[in-house]
Amino acid sequence: MSDPKDNVPPGMISNPIVENINGGAVITYSLPDDKDLLGVKAIYSLKEDGEKLEMYSSAFRDTIELKGFADTKEREVTLTCIDKSYNESSPVIVNINPLTAPIDLIRETLKVNSAFGGIRATWNNRFKENIAVTLYVEDSLGYMTQYDTYYSASIEDDFSFRGLESNEKRFKIEMRDRWDNYSESLDFTLTPLFEEEIMPRLPITNDLLWDIEYGIDDGTRAWRGDFMQPGNGWDNVFNGARMSWGIVIDGQHVYTNNRWGQFFKPKLLHYFPDSKEDPTSFKPAYFIFDLKEEIIPSRVVIYAMYLGEVFPNSFEVWGTNSTPKGGPQDFNNITESLNYWTEWHFPPYIEGKDTWKNDWIKLGEYKVRPFPSGAYADTELTEEDLMIRKNGYEMDVYPDVVGTKIRYLRFVYKDTSNDQTYTTNINIYGQYVDRKW
Repeated sequence: MSDPKDNVPPGMISNPIVENINGGAVITYSLPDDKDLLGVKAIYSLKEDGEKLEMYSSAFRDTIELKGFADTKEREVTLTCIDKSYNESSPVIVNINPLTAPIDLIRETLKVNSAFGGIRATWNNRFKENIAVTLYVEDSLGYMTQYDTYYSASIEDDFSFRGLESNEKRFKIEMRDRWDNYSESLDFTLTPLFEEEIMPRLPITNDLLWDIEYGIDDGTRAWRGDFMQPGNGWDNVFNGARMSWGIVIDGQHVYTNNRWGQFFKPKLLHYFPDSKEDPTSFKPAYFIFDLKEEIIPSRVVIYAMYLGEVFPNSFEVWGTNSTPKGGPQDFNNITESLNYWTEWHFPPYIEGKDTWKNDWIKLGEYKVRPFPSGAYADTELTEEDLMIRKNGYEMDVYPDVVGTKIRYLRFVYKDTSNDQTYTTNINIYGQYVDRKW
């Protein structure tokens, strides 16, 4: 049975207390003793003489939070109680003085520097506000034109605006919050660093330039703990099958069934033929690319399946210019080698220490999950999360190792919640030291 309607207004709130916060205020009050109380309504404007806005709080709460103010000027807030018959009480007026808006404090942390093929911006967003970061570039007529916008709610974030030529130009970055409050712009002049894709194949003949099956021919991949799945997933490297290994460098960023499948349950007999035991899984998974020539890497982009994601929660990329150890010429036995090359733990066969990392340089790491929105499960992903997945997981080389010359890349797929992962393509960018083709 519904509550009977009446024309009796509820009582007013009492004892209002204002806590000013960044970009807003939290108002606490005492509710009237009305059994049919529905809630409290706040009427306010974000700007002087601006549009009147309304915010509601239920009868089960004694606070109301207002956000989105761009400045610290005093504002007037009108609070009225509403009952289930939609009668309104007499108003109570309180004044608030918002603290500095989050978008302005985020702007204070904004830093920019030249990046390969563009401009890299970094900032801190301790408020986890949804913000837009827009880059403007000076055109040939001297006008600042919008180039690209990046959206984020991460606490610490960065973004590299790509596709810019290596010429000195004037730039401007603006930051905007979800209430369309803009920070002061950052104006600067920089020269993006020259960048190009490190090609896995010759452009015309399509001949393979990289060795993506490093260690297969001499059998040393087993000694390094590199991926060992036999059959369609590896041995048929370039047969065109939908899960063949060569898919990762075919240049096709597809999101359907064309992918390389990497499985995290290699049988122990792949490494120890006399073994009859089978561990649950070996994690993380490793593999090496020999680029066949020296490069200065800038970034690595890894594409996963766009729909039905099966991918590790994070990955690392390491580099070296020295021929990787491996095989009887470097180790007394395969156990000694796997202890050096992995962190796998399956005694007495393997008690890995990942000692190889002392001889390689960590170029970067990318955390796939949680996504920028904070989502972890695929069912919770926002449009922004899905766009990042579709555009590829782009790992920038750490700034302090930019300029490092490398020939070999070692990929570490780690922190996975599945026993397999699907990769549709891997792209490498940077500069050639002395191109051979």
